Amino acid sequence: MLKLQFNIQSILIIMVGVVRTVEYNAQLNESLLHFECTSIEPSMRNEILSFVYNMLPEREKEVYEAIKMTSQDEKEAAEENKEAASGTDSASSEHTGEAEKTDNIDKKEENDIKNTEVKTDSEIIGLEANGEQVEEIGPGGLVGIATKLDPSLTKSDSLSGTVAGEEGTLPEVLDSFSMEANLLDRVVGTKEERDVAPIKIKEPLMINCGTTTTIGVVTSAKKNDVDVVLKLPVCASPGDRVALSRRVGARWRLIGYGIIK
Repeated sequence: MLKLQFNIQSILIIMVGVVRTVEYNAQLNESLLHFECTSIEPSMRNEILSFVYNMLPEREKEVYEAIKMTSQDEKEAAEENKEAASGTDSASSEHTGEAEKTDNIDKKEENDIKNTEVKTDSEIIGLEANGEQVEEIGPGGLVGIATKLDPSLTKSDSLSGTVAGEEGTLPEVLDSFSMEANLLDRVVGTKEERDVAPIKIKEPLMINCGTTTTIGVVTSAKKNDVDVVLKLPVCASPGDRVALSRRVGARWRLIGYGIIK
């Protein structure tokens, strides 16, 4: 266990966590630690998020805001379910080898921060499932994949939403796509029933593709055929399904799904 203490804009931050990896540089006599935080006060966590948020390029702020609002929705929904349950109780009393990963990594270029697609090759050196080392894994469940990637690439969940696979097998990274939109009859998550209105041109939609969350702006909407331009690119294949959410009031609500063409 390790305790870190530092300041962000004169605000004290204290984090407790564990060191996952250590890389020693003999020439500089320095060690690079990959630190995973396990305990932090909510107010301090918010300060870190605010600091990072203010550093994001403009095109990513809308996506970050959508993700934050979705997380808040999930938290409030869990609290509501907990209160409802409490009220009820009271009333009643894969193989090892080479892998290619597509990443969206921020690069500073001529003082401008741009979102750049980067393909990274790395050797898979271990697989873990159910707490045991294995030689092969299949679909389903959580797995651990050990690679030779620099741990600095994974800081701040920077690889969240990326796709890994054997070299040459990954789908294209898309900045825009066409899809067949299938809308629900009612908006999901609202207390009062709301009909789902048709998708409109220039409307922003929150799109969940695998583990990636992005914002898509509608450029064309003809019956069930919808074209979107993405704020952040996604790695996906034709036929993949994506979840579609619309801003209803102050929150994003699920309205249907799309099938990429």
